[in-house]
Amino acid sequence: MERKLVVAGSIFGIAFAITLTAIRFFNSPFGALNVEWLGNLAFLIVYSAPYILALVALAFREHVLQVGIWLASALLAALTSVTAFSGVTLFFLIPAILLLLGGLVTLGRVSWRNHVGILASALLLIGLLVSGVVSFAFLFMLPATPFCWQVRTLPNGTQVVEPDPNTQAQIISTQNGNVFSGTGSVSSQPLPDGSTISGGGCTSDFITPLEALLNIGIWGLTFLGLWKLRTLQFASRTLLNES
Repeated sequence: MERKLVVAGSIFGIAFAITLTAIRFFNSPFGALNVEWLGNLAFLIVYSAPYILALVALAFREHVLQVGIWLASALLAALTSVTAFSGVTLFFLIPAILLLLGGLVTLGRVSWRNHVGILASALLLIGLLVSGVVSFAFLFMLPATPFCWQVRTLPNGTQVVEPDPNTQAQIISTQNGNVFSGTGSVSSQPLPDGSTISGGGCTSDFITPLEALLNIGIWGLTFLGLWKLRTLQFASRTLLNES
């Protein structure tokens, strides 16, 4: 039963994470689409991570270790549910509850005499929570990074979207780390090449390559470490059986 709960919660969570990332991508400022692909990848990984952890736990043979991973996944999923002011991420509470139920059902199978296993499970839970909180901090709590773009209309009528460093520099000097939104520079005066600036905008909802790489690195190491733990645990069981 617990495996069905975990699989159902994970599938739902990953599907909603993909949907949320797609919404973010297509609703992003037009000029940011070609410069934030790494940020969108990190965004997807951060919101999918709790469910990937839960699925990896299915490979563990020790129920006590599965409990730690599934409870950590449930808490991280609940944390992602409150990351959007619009409330759209509240849907993550559904898979969080399913993962929590899976963990609690499995907890009923754990022998309380297995002190070493319980300690290892608790440490695993704490370690995964630390990885998740640090990742969320890098993604959501670092100072807002401004990004401005402009729409330049060429003499032949073609429109080109490009970064607007002038407006961006002005915002950096005045925002003092505050979240902002607004419009970029617009001018009807033709530039030397005959083009005109016909539109633009600015946003603080921008994930820099450094922020993205930090998040991808954190979760990459976490997934690798968790998989290695599963392998080492399996090997130790084999040695014990052979002895």
